[in-house]
Amino acid sequence: MVAVIGLSAAVAGSTWQTIMQRSREAELLFRGDQYRRAIKSYVDAKQGGQFPMELEHLLKDPRFPDNKRHIRQLYRDPMTGDEFEPIRAGGATIGPIKGVRSTSKKKPFKQDGFAKEYENFAGADTYQAWEFVYEPPKSTRATTQPGGTTPPGGMNQPGGTNQPGGTNQPGGTNQPGGATPPFGSALPGRASKPSNQGFQRPRQ
Repeated sequence: MVAVIGLSAAVAGSTWQTIMQRSREAELLFRGDQYRRAIKSYVDAKQGGQFPMELEHLLKDPRFPDNKRHIRQLYRDPMTGDEFEPIRAGGATIGPIKGVRSTSKKKPFKQDGFAKEYENFAGADTYQAWEFVYEPPKSTRATTQPGGTTPPGGMNQPGGTNQPGGTNQPGGTNQPGGATPPFGSALPGRASKPSNQGFQRPRQ
């Protein structure tokens, strides 16, 4: 009888611990996401895309004279009760903060079904592997700018259309030294048409 009572107590204790860990796990996902959103808000708040140097800057942005905040409060890690560990750019110990993570080495119950931003959490061995990081979207450069889709030698580039050595330029088509179609000149992108110049209609 005593053994049965002891076993029941152990099962109940284990079940309670599981319930508590699952609850803290859900809170970790919420709080970590709050930090990621706050960092995004900080980056977007001012031109230049700066990241905060300290988590406290999310609570009071030093770039603004008024009390501008990006997060309601500086949450603690629900798994340990301590502060979240900042994740800095390049893995450095000092520098811009791009995210946070827990320091807990426990294995998560949740292994799949994460939101798109956290799909890489699937199959993690520890809560510490859950890194709530904000990555700014890569900017799309103009196609006519260096590094864009128009390569050297293409349109509006040396050797291309409207440039030296290209169409409509010295040495190119329709220019001195270039090929000129009979009875007129061709327009870029259009077929050559016979011109009325060079002969006259007989008078009646």
